[in-house]
Amino acid sequence: DGRHRDNHDLWHHTMGALFAQAAPKLEVLTIASSFLGLNFSFESLPNHPFAERTPKLRHLGLKMVEISYTSTIFCATLTALDLIDVNGRPGSQLFNVLASTPCLEFLRLIDTLSQDPNMIAPTKPFRRINLTKLRTLVLDEEPAILEIILTTIQLPETCRTVVQILDTEPSSLPSTYSVAR
Repeated sequence: DGRHRDNHDLWHHTMGALFAQAAPKLEVLTIASSFLGLNFSFESLPNHPFAERTPKLRHLGLKMVEISYTSTIFCATLTALDLIDVNGRPGSQLFNVLASTPCLEFLRLIDTLSQDPNMIAPTKPFRRINLTKLRTLVLDEEPAILEIILTTIQLPETCRTVVQILDTEPSSLPSTYSVAR
């Protein structure tokens, strides 16, 4: 439909221009592709959005988008990271994002790492990540992904953890989870 294509082109032009500028006062950024029922890929945008200048960015929320986890939008100043149905590539790079965001207080991952089939059986173990300021962790992933996350992230004693398991058969659940402390 022509109107759909026009909206898509306008959106990409507008967002491309926006992401090309520095955003020194930006504190909260939420991008959800469900707007008007359109799906957008952010891989066409620069890997260094906002000219790498978002010194005040604290909250980043992404829903139903594609993005590279090597993007500089994942900056060290983040205190909240909310990823829902994100197709991030490569999935293993998300752990580098977490390691480089030491100020995180809130982390939600819903059907995010499960998007990458290489995450189900990683070829090498991930290094432990200590998120000392994390107060809330919400996970809703496949069992194999939950196990990877919970053994990779070291949580503070005070962290509230909510774990949900995506549509799965009881036989696929691990017998125990050992949450790193």
